[in-house]
Amino acid sequence: MILRSIVGVGAVAMAGVLTFASAAHADNPVHLLYTFDECRTPVVDCASRIRDHSGHGNTGVVHAAVPGGALRTVAAGRGLGAHLSGALIRLDSTADDEAFNPGTRSFTYGAKVKMDTAFTTDANFLQRGRYSETTNQWKLQLDAGRQGCVVKGDQGRVMVFAPVDLVADGRWHTVACVVTPRSITYVVDGRTHSAPNTTGSVTFADTELLHVGGVFNADGTINDPFPAPFDDVFFGTWGD
Repeated sequence: MILRSIVGVGAVAMAGVLTFASAAHADNPVHLLYTFDECRTPVVDCASRIRDHSGHGNTGVVHAAVPGGALRTVAAGRGLGAHLSGALIRLDSTADDEAFNPGTRSFTYGAKVKMDTAFTTDANFLQRGRYSETTNQWKLQLDAGRQGCVVKGDQGRVMVFAPVDLVADGRWHTVACVVTPRSITYVVDGRTHSAPNTTGSVTFADTELLHVGGVFNADGTINDPFPAPFDDVFFGTWGD
């Protein structure tokens, strides 16, 4: 299966995952894919809702945290990417909740990010659940000095980080987390960093929603907002 190859060939496999996802059929193991290429002029096309190109109907909803907060488009190769300012994307529906409740199945998630400037603060890109001792979580974070994956299940938490920050070189970088029953691997531009998987089952209550670009605090502000452009956000799962 194409998702299994992502660890071995990195960025090349990510391109394959995205191509496979675009086929959009019912048994597609990629359950979420935001390409943003439909966000043409006027940008209002994606002002409130983001189309899921996986074919599973997991539409993203843009939520502003401050007046004027919005999703804006950026050039990304031959298509478009996105940039969030005072806003985030949240998957409000739980219609496909089982896909994002991997349990002990293998799963993968990631995106492309454009590094125009170095990060100086915490920056959570894609996550379900919060960092706590009582709730489970899977997360891709690109904090200053701590880029990698965090996964917590019913038996413990594993954090896999690359030793250096992403370089602020104005280029697009591919980043992904790959979780199997045996290992958790962070893939960045084809380079892999792995640790044994000792998390156990990773499941959530329906109230724990998937977020892109940070997560809402109780007061409506965004915790760890993501400050850079991004594209091709995906999540997939496979296995029994």
